[in-house]
Amino acid sequence: EKAVHCASILGDPAYLTTCSYNLFMGYGLVGDRARRLHILPELVEISERYQVSTIEVHAAQARAFEDLGDLDRAWEAGAAAYRESRRRGHRYLEISGLSDLVWTAMRRGENAVVENYARTELQRAQEPSLSQLPASYRESVAAQLSMAMLALGKSFPSGDPRRMQWYAKALASARGGGQYQARLYVLLARAEEELALAEVKTAQSTLDDAQALCNAQGLEYGLWRVYTMQARCFAVLSSWKEAAGRYKDALARLENLGSKLNDAQQRAEFLLPASKLFEETISILAGPLCKPTEAYAVDERDRARALLHQLGRGASFVDGEKEEGGAPVSIASQVQSTLAEDELLLQYRVNPDHIDLWVLTATTLRTVALPLHADRLREKADAWREAIDNGLPSRLSEELASFLFAPVRGELDAAQGVVIVADAPLSALPFSLLRLDGRLLLEDHVVSREISGSIRVLLASRPMLSSTPKLLAVGYDGSVAPARLRIRLLPQAEQEAAEVAQLVPGGIVLRGSQATATAVASHLKGVGILHIASHSGLDEFGEPFLLLAPERSKPALIRGEDLAQWPLTGVSLVTLAGCESSLLGSSKTEGDLSSLGAAIFSGGSRDLIASLWKVEDRSTLELMRYFYADFLQTRVSAAQSLRRAQLRMAHEGHNLQREWGAFVSYGP
Repeated sequence: EKAVHCASILGDPAYLTTCSYNLFMGYGLVGDRARRLHILPELVEISERYQVSTIEVHAAQARAFEDLGDLDRAWEAGAAAYRESRRRGHRYLEISGLSDLVWTAMRRGENAVVENYARTELQRAQEPSLSQLPASYRESVAAQLSMAMLALGKSFPSGDPRRMQWYAKALASARGGGQYQARLYVLLARAEEELALAEVKTAQSTLDDAQALCNAQGLEYGLWRVYTMQARCFAVLSSWKEAAGRYKDALARLENLGSKLNDAQQRAEFLLPASKLFEETISILAGPLCKPTEAYAVDERDRARALLHQLGRGASFVDGEKEEGGAPVSIASQVQSTLAEDELLLQYRVNPDHIDLWVLTATTLRTVALPLHADRLREKADAWREAIDNGLPSRLSEELASFLFAPVRGELDAAQGVVIVADAPLSALPFSLLRLDGRLLLEDHVVSREISGSIRVLLASRPMLSSTPKLLAVGYDGSVAPARLRIRLLPQAEQEAAEVAQLVPGGIVLRGSQATATAVASHLKGVGILHIASHSGLDEFGEPFLLLAPERSKPALIRGEDLAQWPLTGVSLVTLAGCESSLLGSSKTEGDLSSLGAAIFSGGSRDLIASLWKVEDRSTLELMRYFYADFLQTRVSAAQSLRRAQLRMAHEGHNLQREWGAFVSYGP
């Protein structure tokens, strides 16, 4: 970071590009995915502005798209980096580029391409000129060479790279002097092979040796991997209690390692591999062991981990219980205490081959397994959203409603309020627009959203809006914005901010060049309502942003980690009235700090109004007039006032749901 700063001051384009690329790679090594993606647009901009070498830029794009799972674009960027390195005669970067292409081709299942590029990599790595490289470069080439050798070995089943990864790690560790690590990875690879051959008892014996090695040599990072494979062995033997216990041990070990990182975002990124462990643990607890309360606690532990730790409250919920009068209270009981007698909370967890659904009322809890594959669900949800965008009728509204609500129809009919907790791909679904018996869910229920049940418990403890709230309204039309985002002007944004500010005596408005992040943060003291009318959405790398007025002539793209630093304690309601302000980042987790909503709650707010898709500024202005008029006069919940405003828009001739249905309410 200091090197990039110095290079910026010196104005050396080539050095600035190199330092920025090294910083990009460094963030990747420590697992700081958010900052890694944040610096990439700057790296691209530097390259385009100064017309310097694009090898590092293409290589960085390839790694970023690999992280996002976009293998086609990762291949294109990696191929561009490889071509440029060959043209410039940069042998080390050429080998590195080949290694990236081999790995991408493996993930794409293109075996012929893997073999072709791996052979080329072997030939390049054997050239005498490489002996002149620094030792660290030679070690890197050796590790990449190991991957090429393994790719040519053809001893691994297509589509299952686990054994290949263990052997690659073993070879790389051995070449770098890590003999014990190499031994561990060989044992894990052997256990994978034994499991594949259904030799479970032999695999368990191998894993016992691996566990003993970890304990003897202090290989703490290896233990969670050993525990995970031991759990898989127990599951094969249908020893469900032991399998669940080992998965819990693996999660605890992984989280213990993550807790040693000082930065909350780094902890969140480090714990990304835990997702599969959570899924397997929940599957066993909710299925064979029939323990819905424990399964719910594990889901909560996964769902909002990053935000809970950012708030300094992770420890309060990590085991699903707290002490109250000397007796433990489960997470489920804490969530139920926030529900009114006529409220229903539906918590969906989307797995690759099914959906886990927790159904909570103030007094009951049960689980349901919905048999729909995630890819099929995503197809239906995307098709319905497209129909809404185009103003077309679609039976998918009824079809999705039937699937998502049929198992809970009795509880749903008895409820006035419906609280939805959902992860991708359901997080972008407008539940209030689903149709049951020909009527929108919105017509018969007050529908709200939550990031998680644990977050709801925290938000419910925060103070509600005072009787004489102070209001800050911010409006920016997007006149200065990065060209790559192709931002269009929002002519109504500043008028919207002015009108909202007038609804409360003494309301403050920041418009145009005044609407900077610094100005907003400095005006937040004592504010009860914050309204922001400006551009928001996802950038070209799928990361959320909020656009405010430039400072020092530089466009101000505000990220989730920036919003989390705003002093929002005491701000009861935040409205992000721009486009797609509630959408998730590439992390696909609402509790992740890259999410604007999670960042708002991290800053201290209690309630949030945000949008699911691109909205029109004229219809948004009208909706906000109705919303605030009702909210400030009746003092009901934000969800109730939003429902009334949306129904009023629908009844007054706004037949296109895209004009008013995008906004959702978060908070108790």
